[in-house]
Amino acid sequence: MQPLITVPLFNKPVFLIPVAFFIWTVSFWGFLSGKVPLTSDAISYYEHTKFFIDQICSGQFPLWDPNWSGGVPNDFFLRRIGSYNPFYFILISLNLLGVKFFYAYMIFQCCYFFFGMTGFYLLSQKILKSNSAAFLSFLTLTFSVLGSRIFDSYMLLVTIPTIWFFYFLVSFFKQPGKGYALGVSLTTMVLLTTYIPLFFLVIFLSFIVVYSCIFGKSLSSIVGRLYSFINENKLFVALCVAAMILAVIPGLTFFSDSGRGDIAIPGRHYNTEVKHVLAVEPQQLSPWSIMEELFFSSYFTDLSRILFAVVYVPFFALMVVGVGFFIRINRLFLFLCLWILLLLLFSMPIGFPLYNFLYTHSGFVQYFRNLHFLLWFIVFPLFALFIGLVWKQFALQRRIWSSWTIWVLVISVHSIGFFLLLQQQDALGVTFLTLILSASLYISLLSKKQWAQRWINLLLLIVVIIQPVVVFTYLVQNYQNEKTFYAYDILKGNFSYTTLLAGEVRLPSEENNFGDFLGQPNSFYYTTDNYRRLSKEVDPNRLNQYEHYKFYMYDHKPDNLSEAFLGKPVRGHSKEFQVKRYGSNRVEIQADLPVAQFIVFNDANHWEWAMKVNGKNQEIITANAAFKGFWLSAGKSEVILQFGSIQKHLFNWFLMGLFYGMFVWAIVLFYRRRHAHP
Repeated sequence: MQPLITVPLFNKPVFLIPVAFFIWTVSFWGFLSGKVPLTSDAISYYEHTKFFIDQICSGQFPLWDPNWSGGVPNDFFLRRIGSYNPFYFILISLNLLGVKFFYAYMIFQCCYFFFGMTGFYLLSQKILKSNSAAFLSFLTLTFSVLGSRIFDSYMLLVTIPTIWFFYFLVSFFKQPGKGYALGVSLTTMVLLTTYIPLFFLVIFLSFIVVYSCIFGKSLSSIVGRLYSFINENKLFVALCVAAMILAVIPGLTFFSDSGRGDIAIPGRHYNTEVKHVLAVEPQQLSPWSIMEELFFSSYFTDLSRILFAVVYVPFFALMVVGVGFFIRINRLFLFLCLWILLLLLFSMPIGFPLYNFLYTHSGFVQYFRNLHFLLWFIVFPLFALFIGLVWKQFALQRRIWSSWTIWVLVISVHSIGFFLLLQQQDALGVTFLTLILSASLYISLLSKKQWAQRWINLLLLIVVIIQPVVVFTYLVQNYQNEKTFYAYDILKGNFSYTTLLAGEVRLPSEENNFGDFLGQPNSFYYTTDNYRRLSKEVDPNRLNQYEHYKFYMYDHKPDNLSEAFLGKPVRGHSKEFQVKRYGSNRVEIQADLPVAQFIVFNDANHWEWAMKVNGKNQEIITANAAFKGFWLSAGKSEVILQFGSIQKHLFNWFLMGLFYGMFVWAIVLFYRRRHAHP
């Protein structure tokens, strides 16, 4: 092995990793610049993240969202985006600096993606113990289609902390230390508070099972090291465990509250007889499964028509697998193959015997709607790690094989690849170029060319990225004509008595009424149960007309929906009625009424809302089927509507501070460790 000082600077991963990130950024500049809009689930995640950041910057932890389906508890969306993640500090900082939120969001997404891929390189380096093999694994994952899913989904919110969890876990058991233990704790906390924690549970349990099968003999030493660390750092370990327990509380609380039936997720249920609102009935499982992900993403299709969610990895990775087909198998090889196989089996859709058995006999499986997400959460990284392993084994094995055997293998694999490409008339020209470069690289290595050995990482960068750059360009072009509207971008900070801009809907009039018109149910993803039932009873257009105004006044409490339009809409500030403060969790009203009035606030009622009138508690009545109603007597009234208890708000702020504090603590520990052991 050459001394480090003789290795060219431009061949070192520490230099090439930023270069790879720059090339990736240029490839997706259409999305990053906003010229091509976000699509699919990325839109709602963008909007809910924007709402969260806006509210945090205004000093509120948003437990209620008045803008979604008539008003909903926001805990569902907070769980999806992982609201305690310390990396949201990037968004908070940019937002406070006045950066347009879309660009701030793209910067955050890119930073988070690059952070995750860097972690994957470090993880691969620890496992493979080879810089070039780790760099190839890094390139394979970075330039797979996984990174593109920033712009249509939320996959990386789970994938990135999963990668770092295993980095800290592997590092800890190689050399136990507080920094690694804190990293394991923090990433676990992030995973337990992001999207559906059960995915992480499946990933971790399957890891333990497969590891025990392949590396069972090492378990005793692992347990011994863990016991010694705990025994030497009792207080530290107790703090980490306590932090992880606290991180579980919001999810458990949300799960418990959801069981009350106050919220509805119609897309999960075939009928109304469900055990839990978060459970998914088999009839409502995502029709797209792991089989479609793989079969409809056949590699030799026309990549110029590539779309999101199409499985794609750089062509060179397939050449590596082909050449390495006859490598010597070791335990790590078996471990990766068995783990991938187990995850794929678990991801099989309804109708597959294993899934049917688990759904019937295991309650937690009923809460998965998209099992095929495991492909993106963990299988992609495992495949990339497998590519690095095969490359490393090839490098070792070519030294012991007879020269003619390995030459025949390399030539045969590339010849077969060339023949298959010729059969596919719409194969990209750049794929043929990749094949030629791949063959040239292998031949140079087999010929023991010193320049090839000396510049191996730079050569890997070139041969890996040359096809993805073109493919990603097509992906951007295929969405150029998409039109997307980000509803949360137009929300104004100032309160408005109307929910829509004037002229966008027909305004309500006295002859309108709900009672005589049975409408078709609206298609809601998530809403309160009262609002869901209301949407089934009335025409959506009539409901939109009614909700144009946020407040109505009545001389008496409306007895049925036909009287809903008979109220007097509040069109703006007046001596009689003023909204003094309007936040996500708190609304303050000042009234001076000549006579008693029944007020309907067109925001869905929920049991966690409480009200005080002139400092005294008063009951909120569900009015007009779904909304908040309350009486105000004649004279002056000071009204405060509050969602969630003070304790709940304080706990969320405390938990957010805990995550950020542990993140800073981990950085300090690693800084001290690095300077103590240069």
